[in-house]
Amino acid sequence: MIPKKLLKEKWSLLVLIIWVLIYSFVLPHVVNFEEIINNMVNKDNCEEEQKLQREFINGVVTDKFEDSRGIRYFRYYNGQDTLLSHWALLKPTFYNYLEVGDSVVKKEGSLIFQIKRGSIDTTQVIDFECK
Repeated sequence: MIPKKLLKEKWSLLVLIIWVLIYSFVLPHVVNFEEIINNMVNKDNCEEEQKLQREFINGVVTDKFEDSRGIRYFRYYNGQDTLLSHWALLKPTFYNYLEVGDSVVKKEGSLIFQIKRGSIDTTQVIDFECK
């Protein structure tokens, strides 16, 4: 006869082995973890896209900087107030192109930034790849 303690340990080991087999071979075929993660990221992207679309920006860049966490910002003066925008973090080429003194316009409902620098007129689209 097998002692109860030894039987319990064997039973626990058997359950662990079955769980590892299910997790390793069955779950990846039943549950698409990559799709779940992509849907979570896409949801966040869509929320950010909606926030950006609601925002109206029209002003002159007064400052741009990166904080200790690496998040990029720019400040702009709209004729009345100096405001802070974090949308530069979404596209490094946008942040790198932007200079103090540039005029920046983004209409409400749009993802297109129009940047004017002297006689140069450039547009940048912040694409969230929202589905």
